[in-house]
Amino acid sequence: MISEFYCDQCRGFNTIDLDNELNGLHTIICGKCNHKHFRCVTDGKLSDIRFDEKIIERYKLNAFIYVGKWREKSWEKQPFLSELWAETVLQ
Repeated sequence: MISEFYCDQCRGFNTIDLDNELNGLHTIICGKCNHKHFRCVTDGKLSDIRFDEKIIERYKLNAFIYVGKWREKSWEKQPFLSELWAETVLQ
């Protein structure tokens, strides 16, 4: 499932393709500035639940790392999403 998140460091958007079965604490790195975003993922969707790097260290958790594909604006054309939207609308 493709999710999008905003990086407040470089003020851009990132997309990330996550497996629908994915759950747990994950570190997602901005594709432009390498800023770390600590998010809880539920059923392959990024949630608004965030955590701190200290939690990983304190509880010795395995937080998986993914790198986002950076875009300056949310509405910049994504071929995959455009094609999926066209298929959905035309059916």
